[in-house]
Amino acid sequence: MTSIKDDGLLFIGKTVGLHGNKGIVKAILYVDDADIFQPDEAIWIETAAGLESYTIVSIQSYKNIFRLGLEGINNREQAQVIVGAKLYFEKEKLPEAEEGAYYWFDLLGTTVYTNAGRLLGKIEEIIETGSNDVYVVRNRNQKPFKEILIPAIAAVVISVDIDKKTMEVDLPEGLE
Repeated sequence: MTSIKDDGLLFIGKTVGLHGNKGIVKAILYVDDADIFQPDEAIWIETAAGLESYTIVSIQSYKNIFRLGLEGINNREQAQVIVGAKLYFEKEKLPEAEEGAYYWFDLLGTTVYTNAGRLLGKIEEIIETGSNDVYVVRNRNQKPFKEILIPAIAAVVISVDIDKKTMEVDLPEGLE
C-alpha cells in the first residue's frame, strides 16, 4: 500500500537484499515508472534507527527488482544495515498525473458512492491486474462487514474528486 508521511514523503518501496560486494542494494519499488529515480536524486530510507536521505548514484532494473547504488554506501557491510528498510520519495517531485489518471495514494481512503447516492465504503486497497486496476472498497460500519471489488474502468467510474476524496460509480449488474 502506498502512503504519504506527514513530511511529504511517499512510501515507494523497500530494500530486499544485496547485490555483490560494492554496497548495491536490491529493492522492490511500488511505482509504475521508475524513470523518476535518476542519479543525483534523493531517496529517503527508513530503518529502525530513523529516516535518512541518500543520493542515488546508480539505478538498474532487473525483472521486478531494482539495484540501487547509494552515495556513502560502498561495501556489503554498510548496505546490510539498510536491508529491509522502507524507501520514500518526495511527493512534490512526482510528475503531475495525466488527465483522468490518479496516483494510488490519491485514491486510497476515497469514499465511494453509487450514482444513486448509496454509500459503498472507502477504497482501502488497489489491485493491479494487468488490464485495469481493481478498487477494493470496504464498508467497515456495515454489519456484516462488506467488501466490493470495483473495476477501475471508465464505464464504471463516473467521477473522482481528489480534493473531496469522493468517487461516484455506476456498478455493473450483479456487483451491488
